Amino acid sequence: IGSVRSVDSTLRSLIVERLLQVIAGYHPTNPDVPAGAIGASGVVNGSVLENVIDGLVRAVDNCDPDVRVGSIRALENAVASKAIESGRLDVIVERLAQALADHDPGVRASSARALGTLGGIEAVGSRAHKDIVEMLARSLGDDSAAVRQRSAEALGTICSAGGIPGILREAIVIETMKALGDGDHHVRGSLLDALVAAGSSGASAPAIQIIVKRLTQELDDRSSTFRAAASRGLGVIGSVRTIGHACCELIVEGLRQAFHDDDR
Repeated sequence: IGSVRSVDSTLRSLIVERLLQVIAGYHPTNPDVPAGAIGASGVVNGSVLENVIDGLVRAVDNCDPDVRVGSIRALENAVASKAIESGRLDVIVERLAQALADHDPGVRASSARALGTLGGIEAVGSRAHKDIVEMLARSLGDDSAAVRQRSAEALGTICSAGGIPGILREAIVIETMKALGDGDHHVRGSLLDALVAAGSSGASAPAIQIIVKRLTQELDDRSSTFRAAASRGLGVIGSVRTIGHACCELIVEGLRQAFHDDDR
């Protein structure tokens, strides 16, 4: 739809209606096309857009997990385009919250990512922001490493967006710190990235100091990957002008230590 901007509104409406019918009666030959095509649109609006969103929200309950994943991705695309009215965002948050408890880990992972996109939008509102952060924090304990990684990435996305209250940013720091003992190195890497995002985008001075101390500890990790990630993170946070003298000293000392690392 999005690539055919010359199509008149009546025909676009018919196309969208057909896509929604395809989702409702989905055949698993190409799972992402119907939902993805709708979400990537950018040319539907008004009642057509409402029908699209309603159809995608319903499709999150589809019996096929591929359809559920595709519909969640399409909803995320629609949210990212900022074409949805704020009153509709609550419905999407509620449905994604349900999908975060889906029995399929792919659906849960997609939901976590989409919630991260929603959590970075100021129009969602403070109550929804709080609910999203709490849901993602719980998902850091999911049985699936993919879900834990997407949840950590989502928390980092929310911090980077900068539209949340400081108290929620500090809650993200606390929950991320708790999860850093995760045995999966991909998850740990995403958790470190989330900490850096929090530390470089408006966290309080005490929170930044906690983050910097933890990153400095990571410089002693056995894995050169995490040592490199920690040093990069310290550099990113150190570039923020408002971090304070004490944190600057910790960062400089940590980076001085990294210069002597055996791994170049």
